[in-house]
Amino acid sequence: MDDDELLVMVPKSMEAEDTLTWDPVLMPRPETEQTHQYVPDPFLVNRIKHELPKKDAVLFLALDFIATPVQEYAEQRPFFPRLALWVDGESGLIAGNYTYAPQNIWKEFQADFLELINKVGYIPESIGINSPMGMEFMDVYGDLLDVDLVYAPEHPLFAELRSTFQQFF
Repeated sequence: MDDDELLVMVPKSMEAEDTLTWDPVLMPRPETEQTHQYVPDPFLVNRIKHELPKKDAVLFLALDFIATPVQEYAEQRPFFPRLALWVDGESGLIAGNYTYAPQNIWKEFQADFLELINKVGYIPESIGINSPMGMEFMDVYGDLLDVDLVYAPEHPLFAELRSTFQQFF
């Protein structure tokens, strides 16, 4: 699959059985303009900046699509959820894991990121990120919290995550 293609689920009606099934099809990525404006909650960001210390530490964010489509109810078009794994750079332990459906992903990601920062108890000096999608989601926080965002898809930690969770990615 190229970057200019999308894997979409296309409905296929089974008239004889009066059921609906879905087939995966590669389609060209449509040309779209950025339609969402993601604005973090300034109150929460300011609270974190004032309550949590900055620490010379690294967190890692692996944000990818889960390779298996899901449906939340029978008539819904299947979708590929996103999985976010946060890893502490010192210990190598998973500090948080979250899954996202396409609806309200920006709002949910913001809430989960702020929860994670409170959970670890510090603002990291840098965050290593494995995907362009992760860079897009974290871009605004890098500026607001003065955190260096490092695009590092080839980092050994991400290779370890891929091998450990290969059935998901």
